[in-house]
Amino acid sequence: MKRDILNLNFLSAVNEKIPNKTELANYLVTILHIEKEAVYRRLRAEVPFIFAEVTIISEKLGISLDKLIGIYSEGEQPFNLYLHDFETPSDSDLILINNYINVLGIVKRDPNSSINEVWNTLPFPLTYAYKSLTKFFILKWKYQFKPGTTFCKFNELTIPPKIKELQTKHLEEYKNIKYSCFILEHSIFEKAVEDIRFF
Repeated sequence: MKRDILNLNFLSAVNEKIPNKTELANYLVTILHIEKEAVYRRLRAEVPFIFAEVTIISEKLGISLDKLIGIYSEGEQPFNLYLHDFETPSDSDLILINNYINVLGIVKRDPNSSINEVWNTLPFPLTYAYKSLTKFFILKWKYQFKPGTTFCKFNELTIPPKIKELQTKHLEEYKNIKYSCFILEHSIFEKAVEDIRFF
């Protein structure tokens, strides 16, 4: 009985990610390399997904298995294989981002405070300072991590108010830290230009 509930919960989470049944079926055929009828049997809950399939789907669609099986607690953020949802952030995403901003707020109180970060993409503090870069980051994020969604034009894309508020707070906390050091991958700007040309 518990296995049936877990399978139904997983199906519900998958359907939330890609609500269109035809798009979902086609996407699962592509990533699981099984026939469409086998996919439909799983989507109708006639046959459960095997663990290997669950792993592939959860990684591709950003489904937290910790939450699904109920071992997630509010005081902890388990390791996940996905990025935060920058378009429609969940409560746990917002809590985690807020916690990081609070840590920066504590660090800045030290007159000798310093922060050191390593990046292989444009650093968030840089993208946050420019609306167009932030919008581009969200557009690229949707393309990579939200398959099956309808993409809007760049000029129609909006930054969610809650994300904009957190980005402003994040940037302000960074500015108040006495020393900061960013180690950037040597081709970081070249890759950024390539990405912009691609989209």
